[in-house]
Amino acid sequence: MPKSPIFIFRADPPASASVNMARDSAFLDLAQSANHSQSIFFRVYSWQQAAISLGRHQNPERLLNREAFKRIEKGQLDLVKRPTGGRAVLHHKELSYALAASYENKFFGSGLRESMHAIALLLQDFLLSLGLPANLLSINTETRNQAMVDCYAMEGFAEILLDRQKLIGSAQRRSHNAFMQHGSLPLFTHTLSLQEFLQDSTPKTSASLPPAPSKPIKKAYLENFIKLDESDMPALQSRFVSFFKQSLQSSHQKQPASQPFNRAL
Repeated sequence: MPKSPIFIFRADPPASASVNMARDSAFLDLAQSANHSQSIFFRVYSWQQAAISLGRHQNPERLLNREAFKRIEKGQLDLVKRPTGGRAVLHHKELSYALAASYENKFFGSGLRESMHAIALLLQDFLLSLGLPANLLSINTETRNQAMVDCYAMEGFAEILLDRQKLIGSAQRRSHNAFMQHGSLPLFTHTLSLQEFLQDSTPKTSASLPPAPSKPIKKAYLENFIKLDESDMPALQSRFVSFFKQSLQSSHQKQPASQPFNRAL
């Protein structure tokens, strides 16, 4: 008899950067070895302290400055390579998510762009359920400015905007039979900036390359759009997980009518 799908929907406690990325990688391993093609693995998590994550092809020695390595040596800043590609991200006072599934799960489509778009629609619906007018941006990633090293400095395919500011940036890793996508939802403004840890915040361009049609964009923080403080993080994390669980387990149907975020939840 065929085995039932495995559904893991998890709200994880804060962890170090290395543990968070190891857990995301483990989700991809689970999706690859799952006994049922419809299994889904989803988690929402946070970070013990400020951390810089780099895309798997980025070189920290070429990107980060002395101040970054000084703080890393003092244990004031974490540094980790993501299993996915993409650009650098400064994680601090945020919620992150990871989702893994088999290619055979047709809800996520048959390729990279289709799966990213399907997940982006769920993220958009989650924000709409909080009463936020989130917009889904779809541009050709091949025409983006490849010199930019900050994920939140440029627009990208299937990313979420609020008031023309980038709120959720995501990246995906694909294997022979499964994928894992993770991304960040910044919650609170803070004094740290990725730019202060980069060797050169000005992207180098070449006269031989056509100008990129995408343009610099600001990073959004959820607290600028809804009333929120750090004590609300566990409730928001639980609501994030519950929304995806209900949406994906109930025949992939959309949630009922949206409700504004309730601090008492």
